[in-house]
Amino acid sequence: MQTYRLKNIIILILVLVNVCLLGLLGNHQAARRSARQASGQQLSALFESEGISLDPDLIPEDSTLAPLTLSRSTERDQDLAESILGENLTVSDEGGGIYLYTGRAGTARFRANGAFNIAVVEMPDEPAEDLCRRVCREFGYGELQGRLNGGTGTYTAPLLFGGAEVVNCSVSFTFAKNVLTSVSGYALPDHTAPAPAEGSMSASTALTLFLQSRTTTDAISVASAVTSISAGYLLESTPAAPLSLTPVWLIGTDTYKYYVNFSTRAVTQS
Repeated sequence: MQTYRLKNIIILILVLVNVCLLGLLGNHQAARRSARQASGQQLSALFESEGISLDPDLIPEDSTLAPLTLSRSTERDQDLAESILGENLTVSDEGGGIYLYTGRAGTARFRANGAFNIAVVEMPDEPAEDLCRRVCREFGYGELQGRLNGGTGTYTAPLLFGGAEVVNCSVSFTFAKNVLTSVSGYALPDHTAPAPAEGSMSASTALTLFLQSRTTTDAISVASAVTSISAGYLLESTPAAPLSLTPVWLIGTDTYKYYVNFSTRAVTQS
């Protein structure tokens, strides 16, 4: 009987401890939310004083993106080429990390830094928009943008990596009279490894740097509103590391888009 009561007392103590811990955690989270809301309102007021509207609700939580190093995949390059030109392509190594894929429907050239260009001489038997959307869906591109005028024009789409936009990469589909003539842009492999971290950055810090940079960037001075804030990547390439992704904050305005580099803290027009 005493053992039974002792067990009940221990259980009761554990329950009370858990309740206390949950209460402390809730208070901590509430304090964080309150501090974040106050910071957002102060930042919004600062932007307003400079003639730029900023909705505090647009300011996201801290980014979890980290620098990445990518390993090239020639198999993925060939898959992309075949998705447009068909299978049974002839592969040629042109040196310097450049591979050429040749088939009856055209040629595709891929470089070590992720850039590619596909020249199409025979239109695939597939409606223009269907082809573009299929390639975007299969190879990690975002929403298709643009329209054809009389069957002539260009569709573009941003490149996404893990759902985050790569600010300096996209794909373009060029059509002439409803005939696909070329596809060009950047394609990235999905083989990654962590790169040396160089510090993180909050969205509030990025917005502060953005506001400070308006004194040296004329384009920012004409913006009257911040329309979006999101975390993304910047593709960087060097002879030692031809493919690496650096985290950035993307800031959209009613005039232009900008990105703030986590590493260099530089503000650049996208």
